Amino acid sequence: MLRLIWLHLRYFLTKNNLIVLSLVILLYTILGIYASKFYIDCNKQILYNQLYQEEYTYIMFTIYKLIVILFSSYIFSLIKSSSYFVLLNITKIKFYFTKVVSNFIIILFLTFLMLIIYFVFSLITFWYMFDINIITKFLTISLQGMIIGLISSNLCYLVKTNFAFIIVFFLYIIFDNGIEFNIFSQIINVIFPTNIEGEYVILKYFLIMNLYFLSGFCLFKRQEIY
Repeated sequence: MLRLIWLHLRYFLTKNNLIVLSLVILLYTILGIYASKFYIDCNKQILYNQLYQEEYTYIMFTIYKLIVILFSSYIFSLIKSSSYFVLLNITKIKFYFTKVVSNFIIILFLTFLMLIIYFVFSLITFWYMFDINIITKFLTISLQGMIIGLISSNLCYLVKTNFAFIIVFFLYIIFDNGIEFNIFSQIINVIFPTNIEGEYVILKYFLIMNLYFLSGFCLFKRQEIY
């Protein structure tokens, strides 16, 4: 199974995808340089340390969230067009499970890189105060991205086009910006999670993720892979 996961990762790491990943990391790095303001007078950084930290965290976290959601929606939409499946003598459940796991690994790797960038440019400033909660926030969004990715792949099966991930991304932006749907808002937040709060947040995300994983496999079994 590990070899199959590695195969999925190698299949994903095409020249085009590597270029896109490199550009994303480069742009996030440039953003980190700008948002950290490490080049500003050190006395000013110390005086307004809380303001600088809040601004830096808001900018870096918001852009990270958009990148992960869009990227996750994109890579999960590719499950439908994994043409090399026909060359493998394996069951659909094994293929689907390992493909999803490989996508999870990619999202976690991207999260890890962006966390490193976040801490590198914050540690070279005079305003930085370590906050362990930022790691939890990044990991929570990575889980959210995985769920949105599964939603994206499920929608691709239903509408029979890989470009459905664009619809999912824009729906996420709409729901995440706090648009209210009266009594249906909580139901929508379960179906399309953007802001789950309260106790056991991680557990709630895992339960929703399993729901979309199972529904995705049922749809995957009925699809022709091309």
